[in-house]
Amino acid sequence: VHFVGDKRRLLQCVGNGISNAIKFSEEGQRVTVAAHLAAAAEESPDGLARVVLRVVDHGAGMSADELRVLRRGDAFAQVGKGQLQGNGGTGLGLNIVRAILDLHDGST
Repeated sequence: VHFVGDKRRLLQCVGNGISNAIKFSEEGQRVTVAAHLAAAAEESPDGLARVVLRVVDHGAGMSADELRVLRRGDAFAQVGKGQLQGNGGTGLGLNIVRAILDLHDGST
């Protein structure tokens, strides 16, 4: 299999997603990481396969308004529990992840 992309940065995205899922879940709640092939290389116009990776937690989640704030891409924006976590978070994590995924033709 030939991989096209910045492995180091994509691993950073995965790590951030897992870290956030654990950080904002209550003790004992499950965090699930799953991947599947969304499109085989033969099915894609550019000849590249597409992989979908999901990190799912069962925490409180975010409201539609909070998601809109995060999707705007404002650096240092924090919402919900992120504002109250008190552990020195900068609010850059999801913005960096979004930028990396955009460069890889991905989505958040």
